Amino acid sequence: MDNKWKNVKKELKKFFFKNKGKLFCIVVAIGTIFAVILPLLDIIKKNNIVEINDSKVISIDGDGNTIIVEYERTDANVEIVDLKINEDGEFPILDIKVRNKGDFIAYLHTVKIYMLNYFQMENIHNESYYEVEPSSNYDIVLSNEDEQIFDISQAVPQNGVDRFTITLATNTGDPGLPAICYFYAELIYNENDIITTSKMIIPINNGRRIAAKYVGDMNYENAKKNYEELLKIDNYTDAVKSNLFNSILESYKENEDDFIRK
Repeated sequence: MDNKWKNVKKELKKFFFKNKGKLFCIVVAIGTIFAVILPLLDIIKKNNIVEINDSKVISIDGDGNTIIVEYERTDANVEIVDLKINEDGEFPILDIKVRNKGDFIAYLHTVKIYMLNYFQMENIHNESYYEVEPSSNYDIVLSNEDEQIFDISQAVPQNGVDRFTITLATNTGDPGLPAICYFYAELIYNENDIITTSKMIIPINNGRRIAAKYVGDMNYENAKKNYEELLKIDNYTDAVKSNLFNSILESYKENEDDFIRK
């Protein structure tokens, strides 16, 4: 029996000698854990949080006293912080940045477009063409109706910002010419909360495609009608006018002698 214990002691000495570095690290780690956990356990013991809800925190201190901390959470509150009109592509894009100042997520689910004026430009050349169907769909296709509703699905985090785009197309008139749209939009979120954009004047292209066209003589009546309508819409001073609208109007002004006297 003594020989067995001697062998066990001998093997233990060898083990500790070979692994003394690892054992030292384990001892240090255990000491660190206790150094961190014990103070935390003491804090939890002294301040035992038993309930947290939307408006208050209830806790019990070390003496058994109940402490109620009031905290009012605010509803979702969304505002537009930036709205840009991007006309670099074939169709204009509204680039919208919003901020939610509330403590709950805001779910944007509807866009309402209020069309204040809608003029479909007429072709000033007598042309013949045939169409080809588009290969893709566009986010929002507008008409000349006064109120138009479209579904969207956008979640804005609480106390956060988000950014999304709306691509605009139309479905009326000559597929080669834009409609001049004077409108504003409402973004509806949660139950019936609304944020409203500024009024805008944007030429918006038709979503149909032209496979080929053949230019004939100029239609001076259509050119004159376009010019008169452009001047009327330019009088809406409460709207943000896109660069494309301004350039179209300027080109008609520069060439008005070509059709006004005809």
